[in-house]
Amino acid sequence: MKYIPSPGIVLIQPLQEASHKIIVQGNDNSRIQSGKVLAMGMEAPNSDTSKVAMNQYCKVGDIVYFLSYEGDYDSTKIEGQKYYLVKREDLRGVYAEK
Repeated sequence: MKYIPSPGIVLIQPLQEASHKIIVQGNDNSRIQSGKVLAMGMEAPNSDTSKVAMNQYCKVGDIVYFLSYEGDYDSTKIEGQKYYLVKREDLRGVYAEK
């Protein structure tokens, strides 16, 4: 697949059922989902340089957790498969094995 997201956006393949789950307390309108990073856009223009660069935080192939609201994310279908287009600031963590 050849897809390059816009700056600050991550293309994520949603995982159906993860063996590693996170529970978010205090907000009934949001939930944490997990997915595999397939592509990342460049760093967003005018981004705060004190923040960690996107490619230092996660990389293609990583399993990430991202915040999903009731309205859900922008999504796209490529070759019949649904993918999410997630803003970098909505990423909540990277799954790391020991």
